[in-house]
Amino acid sequence: MRQVILCISLLLLFFVSPLIAQDIIVKKDKSTIYCHVNEVTDSVIYYAVWGDQSETCYLLNKSLVSSIIYANGKREIIDKQFSTNNPYKKVKRLKTIGWIGGGVLAGVGTIFLATSIGLAANSSSDGTGLFSYFSVGSLYYGLSCVALGAGFTTIFHVAANKQKKKIDATLQTSTIYKYDITFPGGSSFSLGADLLNDRILGNQTIGLGMRYSF
Repeated sequence: MRQVILCISLLLLFFVSPLIAQDIIVKKDKSTIYCHVNEVTDSVIYYAVWGDQSETCYLLNKSLVSSIIYANGKREIIDKQFSTNNPYKKVKRLKTIGWIGGGVLAGVGTIFLATSIGLAANSSSDGTGLFSYFSVGSLYYGLSCVALGAGFTTIFHVAANKQKKKIDATLQTSTIYKYDITFPGGSSFSLGADLLNDRILGNQTIGLGMRYSF
């Protein structure tokens, strides 16, 4: 009886211990990948499928992942700042704010400049010098508003471009599988599958490809 219990315990240890020692990638579509996570970067996750004797390294776009449960029990929540549903809305919004805000300031500045020109035209017929005084003041405020408008637009466009670069880095095309065969003489053959992301609609498309290098 003890021998039977010992054999059952060894079998359970043989089958269960690998399951305990593996990492789990939880995707946003609720599917899971049992694997060993090699590296997590800003845009992709490098992993090897659990039980794959070839130890092929796969890449997974980080924007598709919800969390990672490591073998030691630690759970890492992946940043959700990039949504696959048109993530460029924020970029467009920042640029729109920049154009509107800068346009309003530039419009106010144009009104001051037009007023300055009108006052300057009438300053010669004014003996008190008030027209000339207000003309200089309007010119100053007009140029200041135009400069502020240009600066406002520039600041928001710089912020929009930075946001766009961050999104591009996350939603770039990622390789989900790649297998290389090297032949004598330096030539090689590659077979792979890439995940292509539509950056406007948020659609993902898998593309298959082969490459031979002489």
